[in-house]
Amino acid sequence: MRPWRGDDRAKGELAAIAALFSADAIDPGDDAQSVLTSLIDKATNESAGVSKELRQGMRRSVEILSGAVVRDIRNRQKKRWQDIDAEELTRQSLRYLYRIIVLLFAEARPELGILPVNDTDYQAGYSVARLREVALVDLHSELSAHSTHIQQSLEVLFALVNEGYEPPAQLDDARSIIFPGLRSALFGAEACPMLDRAELPDPVMQQVLANLCFTREQSGRERRSLSYATLGINQLGAVYEGLMAFRGFLATETLFEVDNDGDGDNGTWVIPASAADAYADDVFVTEPGPDGTPRRITYTEGDFVFRLAGRDRQRSASFYTPEVLTEFTVRHALDVYEEEHPEMSAADWLAVTVCEPALGSGAFANEAVNQLAARYLRKPPSANTAKPLTRIAIN
Repeated sequence: MRPWRGDDRAKGELAAIAALFSADAIDPGDDAQSVLTSLIDKATNESAGVSKELRQGMRRSVEILSGAVVRDIRNRQKKRWQDIDAEELTRQSLRYLYRIIVLLFAEARPELGILPVNDTDYQAGYSVARLREVALVDLHSELSAHSTHIQQSLEVLFALVNEGYEPPAQLDDARSIIFPGLRSALFGAEACPMLDRAELPDPVMQQVLANLCFTREQSGRERRSLSYATLGINQLGAVYEGLMAFRGFLATETLFEVDNDGDGDNGTWVIPASAADAYADDVFVTEPGPDGTPRRITYTEGDFVFRLAGRDRQRSASFYTPEVLTEFTVRHALDVYEEEHPEMSAADWLAVTVCEPALGSGAFANEAVNQLAARYLRKPPSANTAKPLTRIAIN
């Protein structure tokens, strides 16, 4: 467990600081690397591994969620599934999944103040972590297979997170959970109405939570929990970037899944079953059948498919800028600006306005906020009122 500020227990905040910054941790001695540097490298590698697992889990979950919506419409409205806008369904499924990811990230970062994470009632009755515990539980009864408990629980949580909640004045003396309220479009009613209207059974939501909270199922290995505490905005951006090359559509004929390099992590494609004879057997992706015999992964008419879309991303110039580029670009822009304004105080830095005209996923804007905050903290306070300063354009 992470030691929080003010934790004066024997293994609390001071003990953690002493362990991290003691001579033993910092001095490499006869080794080429200090303990602290080794821990930092390990955390970096772990976050990269987590982001890769999360990207794959997101890809699988988009297909699972969207497929569940299509099946729900087919079951209740017959032929209406043919009118589904697959691209819009893909967008809404991604938004729904990002809702869950934001909450998992917020639960791993109590200091953000987005959720009442340290409240025992929140942990026991509302948290995503509570639902994660049932993600790998086998559902045996017919009733549980059609239950929508997980979906309903998430709906309540989404509403509380977005709209906020404070106890009425007459309940001041009673213990109650307080939600600050995000007021975010991501959690708004217009973000994913197709999923909100659909009935998403617990077995579907179990798969989604398992994909977002655990490593993939592999022969001979236990599924491990993904640590959202090690993720930052850049890792989440990498997840976003990895999904930009995929497209969702509804199959109009029987399709087989193929993989040209043997590594499913690099993405797979689908081909019409009618053209299967033109391909070698080893390119077809298989899965164990009911009797354990491998069989080709097949999609039939009406199934939702989420697969690589060729050069769509390159043609749209849609890319997530990696941290190494945003850090350098922002630092260079602010260094030049500071050279031109050498007398800037902390208050002056607060008056700086950043213009990022190519704002997409916010990679540059986020880096600018971080670096501006660092410069503000390094400068002495000023008694003078901050002067309006020229805007800085970063892109």
